[in-house]
Amino acid sequence: MSLFSPIEGKKLTKSREKIMLMDHGTEPWTLSPRNILQAARQDMQRKASNAELKRLKKAAKRDGNSTKGLGQAQGYTFLDEHVREAKDVEGLLRKALDDRGKGLISDNPWSVEAYKDPDRLARALLLEIGDPASHEAL
Repeated sequence: MSLFSPIEGKKLTKSREKIMLMDHGTEPWTLSPRNILQAARQDMQRKASNAELKRLKKAAKRDGNSTKGLGQAQGYTFLDEHVREAKDVEGLLRKALDDRGKGLISDNPWSVEAYKDPDRLARALLLEIGDPASHEAL
């Protein structure tokens, strides 16, 4: 059963429904700064894996081989454009902090959760850059 939006007068999409449920959920559903940092690190690893996959698929097509067994690109927790623009985890977290608004309207509920609280994003950044005070705050 899908939830109904009285404001829009129609059913919510699955992703919007998840976001609404997360917004009205309980504290355990929030991502800690450590979880956000881990997601940023995984996104940067996925970026490298996706680039290698793209290279392999391009080579396979060039050589006339099938790309079926190569798999598919993995999605990100953070916004695609932020991951593409970032050179490293620190850069990704800084971009997320500087451009939070786009993350808050994402269709990916985990993106919305990661971008929701600027304090948690900032603390994740402090953990990444090795600020000793950030460890005490957590």
